[in-house]
Amino acid sequence: MADKAPMLRSEDRNVVMERLRDAWRDADIAPYSYPKDSNGNEIDFRPNSDSGVHKEVVNRVMERAQEGWDHGYVRHPKYTELEECITSFKWTDEEEQKVVAGDKRKPVSMVIPASKAILDTMVSYYCKALLESPMFRFDGIGPEDAASAILLEKIIEIQASKFQWWLALRTMIRDSLIYGYGIISPQWVTKMRKETQRMVIPHMNPLMARLGLGATYAERDADVVVSEGHKLFNIEPRRWMPDPNVSIDRVQDMEYAFWSRRSNYMDLLSEEQYGGGSLFNVKWLRKSLPAINQYFQTATGRTTVSGIDESDHGLYTSPVDLVCGYCKLIPVEWKLGRSEYPEVWQFTVAGGEILVGAHRHNAKHGMIPVVACAPDYDGYTTSPTSAVETTLPLQNAGDFFFNQMTAAQRKDMSGVNIWNPQTIDLRDLSKAQYGGQIFLHPDYWNRSGAVRDVCYPIPFVNNTGNNLSFVGFCSDMMKMATGASDQMQGMPRQNGERVTAREIDSVTQGAFSRMEMGVTVAAWMAMMNLGTIAGSNTVQYQKQSTWVKLIGSRADQLRAEFGDYVEVDPSKLNFNFDVMPRANTIPGGVNVNALIQLVTSIMQTPQGQRLNIPRYVERVGRETGAGNMDDLFLPPQMPASRPPQLALPTTVVPDHQIQSMLQSGQITPMQGGGSYG
Repeated sequence: MADKAPMLRSEDRNVVMERLRDAWRDADIAPYSYPKDSNGNEIDFRPNSDSGVHKEVVNRVMERAQEGWDHGYVRHPKYTELEECITSFKWTDEEEQKVVAGDKRKPVSMVIPASKAILDTMVSYYCKALLESPMFRFDGIGPEDAASAILLEKIIEIQASKFQWWLALRTMIRDSLIYGYGIISPQWVTKMRKETQRMVIPHMNPLMARLGLGATYAERDADVVVSEGHKLFNIEPRRWMPDPNVSIDRVQDMEYAFWSRRSNYMDLLSEEQYGGGSLFNVKWLRKSLPAINQYFQTATGRTTVSGIDESDHGLYTSPVDLVCGYCKLIPVEWKLGRSEYPEVWQFTVAGGEILVGAHRHNAKHGMIPVVACAPDYDGYTTSPTSAVETTLPLQNAGDFFFNQMTAAQRKDMSGVNIWNPQTIDLRDLSKAQYGGQIFLHPDYWNRSGAVRDVCYPIPFVNNTGNNLSFVGFCSDMMKMATGASDQMQGMPRQNGERVTAREIDSVTQGAFSRMEMGVTVAAWMAMMNLGTIAGSNTVQYQKQSTWVKLIGSRADQLRAEFGDYVEVDPSKLNFNFDVMPRANTIPGGVNVNALIQLVTSIMQTPQGQRLNIPRYVERVGRETGAGNMDDLFLPPQMPASRPPQLALPTTVVPDHQIQSMLQSGQITPMQGGGSYG
């Protein structure tokens, strides 16, 4: 028997692994399979290619991205100011730092949290109005599409739950209220993982196989699809680089729309491995990590407040700055084909030098998958003002009045005194605290009035007595400008007489009507486009079957055919649909007590029978803040196979009258019945 191969010693193994690592690092990059142009020819996107296609595409993409960045950069200082105004403190100057060093309990400059309270209130009601399930309503174009539209609506709800749409959409809404616009990009993604599958290998003996004995098993590693659907990527407003000639509400009319984001080498390699060809050339980055693009770096208010430098990537990570986006181009001009008509292409450039993604955007919806939300847009500018920016001068004025009053109080408590150094020991003065002692010089012990001559306090006039009222005025004006009244923030009016219920209802409903315009704009600008893109991509790209549960009023018409659960095959989703606008009124904007009183009065009249009670109860429930009202209704009863026999009225007749009633024809015998006698 041959001897086994000797095991390597620990130091030898380390040498071998070091050589393997050096060989891997210095080895040539294996050739990639690149996308094809409209004529079916593979495009040479090699970074070291002599064709020059890679270099030209990278230059054209980066030129457009830098143009969009330069036009938006002028707004970055304002964004920093907005981020600082929704925090709770300001950076102290040198004088205030000395105050804090002497006594940390002394107050210094701070931010009145008026903008923060208004922002939280508006974000809460926007999310309540727009992000309640279901987020989207799909209707089929024709009668034959009705069932598929309801199934598509259920699938989109499942995607929203798996990929946590609520969090991304909440960030989009918050950005739109701070910076003036919020941007998201819905991308179809497929999550995969390595999984060990166990396969049964039947025994070759037919008798053993028939008895179920002797089977063996084999294991293999396979790539398994965990989930597929849309993931929403938030785009930081500073990193949004759009066509400067088109307003924010017309993203689909832009010639290009790019943005930058930071990823890392590991995630890009995984996406290259499982992305089905969406990324390439990622291995070319390993010799130039970290791949940071300094041109698109800027300071933020978040850095100012937290003190953490967001551009610091650390020593042990491999960050990669990406420029992503879409561009309308003529392929023959970009050396991407022979077509002379515009096409939409998607590009991804890593580190400003390596093209790692490029393909024609062939989605059936024909839209650029970028969604903008700008409730206060004007229809002309790419960077509209926001609700927080509108009230920023009032916020700064309130901060000034409050901080001036705080500084005056601090000086008044400390006091300014003139001391006579001949009468006291200055060392005692520097050590004096509450309850301390200061000794007179011995030469003044017996001198009359010596104590009065030790110190002379300088009078201090505090002119900030009315500053608190000025702060309150600024806060009230901010609420008036945004519609975020005290009642909407959960606080009753603080001044005047006792607040009545009628006053609270009227003020609250007025504030809700102010909010409703911005919510409606966000619904039509952002949610409608997002629903169209998500629905169309699901119809086009979904590969796996999905089980959905049929609940709610719209599912009643399908439950008789499919039951409570139905497996949705992708082939069932090949249909046309419309995204219907939903009622985007904010819950709580209707007087619920009036609704209840109205239905009580109507039910006492004959016309009350025509009222749809379940719909009415559903409306009242939603206005009171209830969640998914569909869960509260019982499913409709299934129709019986044969309608039950109607119960006829019966009459008891004495036996002696039956014969005479038969003769007169008042009654007749039942078919199949016996004779009477």
